[in-house]
Amino acid sequence: MLRPFAVILCGCALYLSPLQWENLVWPNQILLYTSLIFSLLALSIATCISKLNLRQQVFRALLCSFLAVCATFSFGWGLVVWPALVIHGLLVRWTWQGILIVLLSAVLTITVYFTQYGGGPGNPIESLLNPLSVVNFTALLLGSPVAVVAGMNYTLGYVSGYLLLGTFGYAAYRI
Repeated sequence: MLRPFAVILCGCALYLSPLQWENLVWPNQILLYTSLIFSLLALSIATCISKLNLRQQVFRALLCSFLAVCATFSFGWGLVVWPALVIHGLLVRWTWQGILIVLLSAVLTITVYFTQYGGGPGNPIESLLNPLSVVNFTALLLGSPVAVVAGMNYTLGYVSGYLLLGTFGYAAYRI
């Protein structure tokens, strides 16, 4: 019961970040929020997949894949949900049918995304070449409320963001 709550809590920390408040009023940036919502729903459903009922597991894997496709094509950041779904499926030992559905959907979606859209805005391929910048960006995004309260002191934002990342990582490890 704790897993879906932890996923929702981590998603809300990103979704409701005060750094992104302006995006709610910019029509072209609302895609970021729809991508996060679809990703959060896909991960929440993935945490509830039962190992007992094969048909239910296949149905939920299809539903997770559909939501992840919606997240990917809403905004490029939805690509992040695919590795999370596959790794989660392997760690909790889904049946091979569930993992295969998500894995094939991931390969197909990522292939279509990069061949048809050329990486979209921001070209996510560049982040693979410099993963440390992605971690730094994530830390500052999570720590942005502290940075804003402290008068845009980015050092405090980074420190608090890294503390939150560590907390999320520890919680994920414990779960």
